[in-house]
Amino acid sequence: MVNWESNVFPGILGRTCDRPCEPACRRGRIEEKPVAICRLKRVAATKGDIEHLMPEIAPKNGKRVACIGGGPASLTVARDLALWVPRCCLR
Repeated sequence: MVNWESNVFPGILGRTCDRPCEPACRRGRIEEKPVAICRLKRVAATKGDIEHLMPEIAPKNGKRVACIGGGPASLTVARDLALWVPRCCLR
């Protein structure tokens, strides 16, 4: 759940991240391999059973929101608004 709160798309980013932090990882100085954060996030997103921890969607209140665009910003807004506005459309 912590991964989901701080990372909007942990499953996607865990697969597509080009790992810019690994060359600077101090762990690489000790074991000659940096910590593979993207792999850890991918496994946490894939194997994590968090459905019972997810917040409930708000009850219908007659309000609707449209998020224009299908990029990361619109998808993030749609995900966050789902907690307060039950009808959020992506266009």
